Amino acid sequence: MRNLMFLIILLLGSQSVAAKPFAFGMGQGQGPMLAENLLPSPRPKEGRLPPPAQRLDPRAAVAQVKQHYQFHKILAVSLIDSQGPTVYRVKTLSPEGVVKYVYVDGNSGDVFE
Repeated sequence: MRNLMFLIILLLGSQSVAAKPFAFGMGQGQGPMLAENLLPSPRPKEGRLPPPAQRLDPRAAVAQVKQHYQFHKILAVSLIDSQGPTVYRVKTLSPEGVVKYVYVDGNSGDVFE
């Protein structure tokens, strides 16, 4: 009798699983779990690098400094050559005669001292 109940429960449980054969691994709005969906996207071909991020040119860096330091004269602009982010160093002269170096982020255009 015990074995018969176990068999009935086992059969009833397997029917509910059999009614939904692809339910495992599917969330809302997702298709079945396929190997192609799990693999990472292919790497770009060798020799082809992604395009570089947009970078400000020196004139745009000077324009950013002019907005923040309206009465200063611009004496020089140089690109800081490093392996980090692009940064311009702008040498300014205040109306009082003080020389000040201001830095501009070449990617975002942020001005900092």
